[in-house]
Amino acid sequence: MSTPKNARDIEHLALAVGIRHVVTLTQEERLPSEWFTACPSIENTFLPVANYEAPSMEQVDLFISLCIPEEGMSGPVLVHCGGGKGRAGTMVACYLVAFGFRPPPPVSEWEHPAMNAAEAIQALREMRPGSIETKVQEDAVSAYCSLLWKRRSLLANDVHEPPASAPAYQGESVEGTDLLVLSGLPGSGKTSFRKALLKRSLAGQC
Repeated sequence: MSTPKNARDIEHLALAVGIRHVVTLTQEERLPSEWFTACPSIENTFLPVANYEAPSMEQVDLFISLCIPEEGMSGPVLVHCGGGKGRAGTMVACYLVAFGFRPPPPVSEWEHPAMNAAEAIQALREMRPGSIETKVQEDAVSAYCSLLWKRRSLLANDVHEPPASAPAYQGESVEGTDLLVLSGLPGSGKTSFRKALLKRSLAGQC
């Protein structure tokens, strides 16, 4: 969908259509919060994406989680950008990759993608011609499909944390470290440590 124009649009989406969550992708303009204060039955999530660009995989995961009743709000979700074809179309194509035209199952019952990227993009363009406006957006749908097959899970797994313990180190500790150098034999865990640290950083835990 293209950008809602006013509070009346939001009220209509909530009361007449039954939408319970609006996902806004327009990096250039957020929807006014008072539009949703006046209509408390509908919520708004802001996932900023630049025009003609594609959402990150983390943003796609967040959108997908909102579409699953046990993870997000119970009720229909609407996603919009400026014109309703590029950024929003990319999100919808990723939804089709994950679920096809069926309602989302519980996370524990999801097994594998319902469509490949080409099938999802074609199906979307048949319904809304002109959807997915750039190669970057097409590539994002393909990347999401590959990600689902690779991790064999609908949503990203939580970071597994070791039990709390005092760190063991030599020398003096340094506050505000901005460079870590890992050294060790192949298979000693350098890559696993890097990936876990990156997930913590994206989650705002460090």
